Amino acid sequence: MTLFEPRLADNYLNKAMTAAAMAHPNNHELLAVIYGHYGDVYTAFRKNEDAEALYFKAIAMEELSDSHSVYIAEMETRLGILKESQLKYEMAEKFYQKALARENLIRGTFSPQSASLYNNLASVCFMTSRPEEAIQHLEKALQIWERQKGSHIRQAEIHSNLAEIYRALNDMEKAEKHYKIIKNLMKKIPEKIDLYPALLRNLSQYYLQTEEPEKSRKMEEEARKVERILRNKHLENVSALENKFRRIPGMELTWEGK
Repeated sequence: MTLFEPRLADNYLNKAMTAAAMAHPNNHELLAVIYGHYGDVYTAFRKNEDAEALYFKAIAMEELSDSHSVYIAEMETRLGILKESQLKYEMAEKFYQKALARENLIRGTFSPQSASLYNNLASVCFMTSRPEEAIQHLEKALQIWERQKGSHIRQAEIHSNLAEIYRALNDMEKAEKHYKIIKNLMKKIPEKIDLYPALLRNLSQYYLQTEEPEKSRKMEEEARKVERILRNKHLENVSALENKFRRIPGMELTWEGK
């Protein structure tokens, strides 16, 4: 039996949610956060129907506490991501649009949350063969991130998405413009983040399409190198977490079990 055995976790989560509801029946804001948190856990376990139900419960609880809360937008965003992962793009788009309208109303039209939602909408539009709409959403996201200090990572992500769309449309002139910006931004962001090898691979594909195989090969090799570093870093973190659990006195469950 492992520490993260889904069936056991499911049992504990149900007990925890029941206990919280009984202990704080009128604290709707707290219950909303609890439902949302456990919805995230079920999403991690890929129990999508249970996660969806909990996100809706979180929205219902938050509406009883504050119908103008941004937390509702967060839950709508999670529902959109859930539906997009199920390839239900029309439903995902509706949730993203609802979340965006709420974010714009409460936080204003230039919040980082709105920028992220524009990026999500662009993804849905691109996957449903609407590249021009996707570009419009990404340009709005970029306008927001350019106003934010220290947003080089986010800007690189948006430029990469725009470049990939233009490359898919075979508009290499516009794609090249964004790839040049990406290369400059990559000098300002750390290599040891998940986005970095993805950017390198996109550049590799671009050079392959522009018939520059040597540059393409170098980008691919660099992407693999960074991925190895990230993989080792992840394993080190897991090892540290494992040791932490072993050090807790009286801890009955370990990674190996009995």
